Amino acid sequence: DSTYTHASFNTLTLFSVTPFTTHFVTTVSPHATGKRLAFNGWWESSWIPSVEDPLETMLDIHSSEEEFRQEALQLTFYQYTRLERIAEQCEEDPNFVSPPERCDALIELFDEIDYLFFPEEVMTEIIDV
Repeated sequence: DSTYTHASFNTLTLFSVTPFTTHFVTTVSPHATGKRLAFNGWWESSWIPSVEDPLETMLDIHSSEEEFRQEALQLTFYQYTRLERIAEQCEEDPNFVSPPERCDALIELFDEIDYLFFPEEVMTEIIDV
């Protein structure tokens, strides 16, 4: 889906940027004569995933596919890479968390998130090019 949002007086436009969206901001028309004030920036979550967090509940792969997708796609790049590191540590040492069986669940969780960001068919096309 694509949307063009026209600038209008006294309006703030917010949108979510994910790996699956693109955005572009056009220049102000040279014919615009009024004053303009623009704010821009990035809002990021302060949450840093940790093995102490109930990650399996927070990002429930057993919820509906759409609910899981919406939650996972809200992750920042830093949160994604932190979850990746947790999964890597579990693969290196299953006793990294307690109980050790939890490592399997954390690895599965990251694999599902990773697949959302990098589906195999897309990765295959990139590699084959």
